[in-house]
Amino acid sequence: MRNRFARTTARAAVLGASAALVAAAAPAAFAQDAAPAAHNRVCVLKAGGGADCGSAAQRVAAGPWAIKVHQHPNYEGEAFTFYLPAGVSQCSGPFENEYPVNIVHGDFWDNRISSVQSNDATNCNIKLYDGHNLTANTRGSTGFADHCRQLSQPSTCVYYTDPKNKAFDNVTSSLIIS
Repeated sequence: MRNRFARTTARAAVLGASAALVAAAAPAAFAQDAAPAAHNRVCVLKAGGGADCGSAAQRVAAGPWAIKVHQHPNYEGEAFTFYLPAGVSQCSGPFENEYPVNIVHGDFWDNRISSVQSNDATNCNIKLYDGHNLTANTRGSTGFADHCRQLSQPSTCVYYTDPKNKAFDNVTSSLIIS
């Protein structure tokens, strides 16, 4: 009886360990009580367009942060932070298209930007577009902005170029940082 109990206990331990391995290996989407994935993103802008969202080592070698876009008004919720490339400390101004960024269709950030924050030390501005690849669809585009607490209320934004008084909450699919 003792050997049978020991074998049953050992078998249960092996099965329990196997179940734990399967649960640990299962994708987060299938985990029963998994916390939602964080969508905070940190990227280094690339001259000529795009951004490198690679390793922490690349970010350490980058310049200062230039622009942060936020999921919710008042700089709350998830954040997408853009750093200037290594060796670059400032943008040239709001009239030169230095760093265009396209948000991939269906990405978490596609049509989810509600506020924009600028690092004043970098002199960078942002222009938002409602279409991919810097195209203007129904809402068009914003002027070059510095700080926007609520894209749904343009009066909370500091704009340097037209169009100025256009609500632009949750419609951004591409942008230019300049």
